[in-house]
Parts: sequence; C-alpha cells; structure tokens
Amino acid sequence: MEKTSLLGVFLHIYNMKEIVLELLFTLTVGAASGIHKDGNHVYIVSDNSGYIYHYGIDSKQVDKWALYENAQEITPKKEKKDFESVTAKDGKLYVLGSGSKAKRQTCYVFDPRTNESEPVSLAPLYYKLSMIGEVGKDLNIEGVIHHKNEFLLFQRGNGASARNGIFRIKADDLASATDITFTEVKLPKIDKGQAAFTDAVLVKDKIYFLAAAEGTKSTYDDGVIYGTMLGVLDPKTFKVEQTTIIGKGKYEGIALFEDRKDKIEFLVCEDNDKNESEAGVYRLTLRK
Repeated sequence: MEKTSLLGVFLHIYNMKEIVLELLFTLTVGAASGIHKDGNHVYIVSDNSGYIYHYGIDSKQVDKWALYENAQEITPKKEKKDFESVTAKDGKLYVLGSGSKAKRQTCYVFDPRTNESEPVSLAPLYYKLSMIGEVGKDLNIEGVIHHKNEFLLFQRGNGASARNGIFRIKADDLASATDITFTEVKLPKIDKGQAAFTDAVLVKDKIYFLAAAEGTKSTYDDGVIYGTMLGVLDPKTFKVEQTTIIGKGKYEGIALFEDRKDKIEFLVCEDNDKNESEAGVYRLTLRK
C-alpha cells in the first residue's frame, strides 16, 4: 500500500488494522541505532557515538554518559565501535557492537545506578557466530534480545552473503557462550532492496522486528535507503508471520512503549546514515 503523509504522521494497513508512526522527540545525535525502555526511562545508543543517551519521559530531559574514555559524539568511521543494539539483564544494559570489524567486537555493560560501564570483548564469540552462521566477514549483529536464560542476536544480511538470521545463545555470559544455534530467516524485498534485520523486541509470545533495505552489499558502506518494514516472528520457530512497510526511512531500534488491550505502542529510532546532529525517536502504534 502506498504511504500517506498527514502532518508528519504515516498511516499503513496491517492486516486491515491501522499503523501510525509519529515523531515523539529528537536527540542531538545522529545515527540512533538501538533503544531500550525501562519505566519512564528511555536509553538510546548510536552507531557513531561513544555515549549512551537517557531520555526522561516525565522530565523530557536528555542526559548522556560516556561508555569509554575519550568518547566522541561523532566518531570517525574507521574508529567507531558501531553500537547497534542494547538489551537489559540483571538491571544492567548490554550495548553490543556489530562485530563487522575488529574495533566493533566489544560489549559495554552499563549500570544505570552508577552511570558506569565495563567493556567485555566479544571477539571469540563473534568468531564462533561467523562460522556457525556461515557469514564469515559479513557478520553484522544489529539486534539483541535477552529473555530468561538466553540471548537472541539478529544478523543483518546486508553483506555479500545476504543471510538474515537469528543466533540463539543459551548462556548467562555472552563472552563464554558455547551453546549456539543459527536459524536463517528469509525476508521480503522493499522496492529494489532486500530487507535485512535492524532490531527486534520480544512482547509476550511474539517477536516484533524491524528490517530495512538499502542499495549496498556491504556491512561497512551505506547505500540508498528503500525503506523499513515492521514484522512479527514466532519466538520458537522464527517463522515470519506478518510484515508491513512503515516508511521510507531507515529505522534501526525498537522497544516496547506500552501494550494495551486495543493497541500496542513501540518506540523506534532512526538512523539517517549521515553525520548529522539530530535523530528522531518515534512512537509506532499498531491497532490490534
């Protein structure tokens, strides 16, 4: 269905239900790539920034904390950690690098109680993932979910191998994980581009994911953006149940905002692939 624009709100049909995407607030950081909500606290990471950002829903105030020494808000591409995803475990936030280059294979464990973080090398894990998923140098982790005793890592299949998939890791500690399986997931195209995972969130018995399409076969270089879809997966089989286009932009982070009887609301953040000083965070509403 064609996108209809109305005062900055985008409307779509989702199994004959309405989807609304509206700008909620902006951050003075470009390339927002991962988002997590805990109560009235929203945490956002950017793929070219060394900071984690906090937005207070009540106060509407933005704070930021460096994840490592000498962090920059706009990091040169060759030096950036490429933070693409964030999840919570035991009251702490796990901020993962994509793994697409050696400098991008670190997880920073951030404690919101102290605003301090600790680095954890995931280089051995990412090597295992590249072999198990048969993606080699095309490894590109863009989403993460932690639930009970396992992690789900979402491989963005925008490299030459074009393998979208999910790594199921049954472990309490990512760095030393050995129980790892990979399931390839076939996604549809958006216009001329193959859709590839950009993030996901678990809500009850469903996984809601974002997947964007762009004109590149590189995990390093950006390409023309064709749009982003919202989809639903079965968390046991990883079977794609539904998808729909939500816009022409590149949306890279999704978090649950509120699950109501008649609708479900998400927070999604935008990565415009430009070193600009502003990124939008949107409320995505899906009528049930």
